[in-house]
Amino acid sequence: MIFQKKVNYDYKSCFVLLLLLIILNSCNVNNNIATIKIAKCDTPLNLDTPFFKRENYLNRFGKYSAAYTFIKNDVKRAGLKALENGYDSIAIRLWYHYAGPITEMVEIRKHCEGWVAQFVTIKRHIEKEDTIVSIINDRVIKAPSSGWDIFTKKLFSLNITTLPDFGEIPNYDAANDGNAVDVEISTNKYYRLYSYLGPITKPEIKEAKDLEDIMELIEDEFGVKRKKKI
Repeated sequence: MIFQKKVNYDYKSCFVLLLLLIILNSCNVNNNIATIKIAKCDTPLNLDTPFFKRENYLNRFGKYSAAYTFIKNDVKRAGLKALENGYDSIAIRLWYHYAGPITEMVEIRKHCEGWVAQFVTIKRHIEKEDTIVSIINDRVIKAPSSGWDIFTKKLFSLNITTLPDFGEIPNYDAANDGNAVDVEISTNKYYRLYSYLGPITKPEIKEAKDLEDIMELIEDEFGVKRKKKI
């Protein structure tokens, strides 16, 4: 005689299991960057190890440089994330400091879901000297017109990650009209900060010309114009 074992199916358990699988699967769907949803991996790091390098954020006296201090203050005031402790892939910020109450910032970064760019305008409403009453923080998320592959190849070909600080360039005239450009580069291995005073006025200096070409490239690709050329 052959005995057949009767199997009792718990239909309720099967339903719960199926529901869990659907939920887990939906978590793997790529978010569209245009929705401005930031990926979980899109986070600055906190790399305080001997292998992580920081460059040009201190002045010759070992104190924080003026550029680093300005950036640190604006990052805090605008509710941005600091980059000096590293980033999981690469993040680039260009700060356009104008003589006056307006600072513009371009951020281009890569994370696990791809590239994204944002443009931030910080407008200080000053009631009296050195007193900031309020800040208007306008943000725009955009993508380059030629696509990220072509744009990033052009961007890196202009040496944006390796340009020296203006103080390292012989015969760079530091006199300017109060306008300056600061550039932050952050990866999981290093943080760099370099500055140029009035690069538009130094077309004879290759590095200043490269930086101006970088700013022009960003304007052409994203259609976001600077307040003025500096």
